[in-house]
Amino acid sequence: MVLVDLENAFGSVPHQRIDWALKRYGVPDWITAYVAALYSDTFTKMACKSWTTPYLPLQRGVLQGDTLSPLLFLLVMQVGLDALHAACPAYGYKVGDQRLFLKCFADDLTVITENPNKLQAAIGKLEQIMGWLGMEMKPSKCRAFAFNKGPRHAFRRGLPMIQNINNVCAQKFNMIFHAHLCFGAF
Repeated sequence: MVLVDLENAFGSVPHQRIDWALKRYGVPDWITAYVAALYSDTFTKMACKSWTTPYLPLQRGVLQGDTLSPLLFLLVMQVGLDALHAACPAYGYKVGDQRLFLKCFADDLTVITENPNKLQAAIGKLEQIMGWLGMEMKPSKCRAFAFNKGPRHAFRRGLPMIQNINNVCAQKFNMIFHAHLCFGAF
């Protein structure tokens, strides 16, 4: 299982992906046109007492404070989740007749598989998909853990290592260790 953190998730979504996601999920043209108008030709400027920047174009990120922004972000995230499900159809942990593979709440994502090899493959595919969506995983804040009796596995996202939660539990969460599992309270 890997707990995935996305770097600057809400601020990194390219505006073109928002438009694409709206069309992909069949949002009516008049709403798509409204959102496109909302996000086209947007600029920002920074100023303080001694200097002012020129206007800078905004091409990424959902608007902060706008009630539509979380929905737009989730539509783009759903594109990524659908693509990962399609790329890894038999992945996940089987519970009864269901497979638990991806759990998502806003920009917090959990990837679950039955073995480390599939988990590594899923992380690699997730990195590709998120890159296409203009988002990036932040390995320093991602955590991996496994419930097994075998050796520990290290997972990579590109070059940086995703830390195994067993290596950080004692430092960050004051946990008690038993075998390869973390027990205790936060």
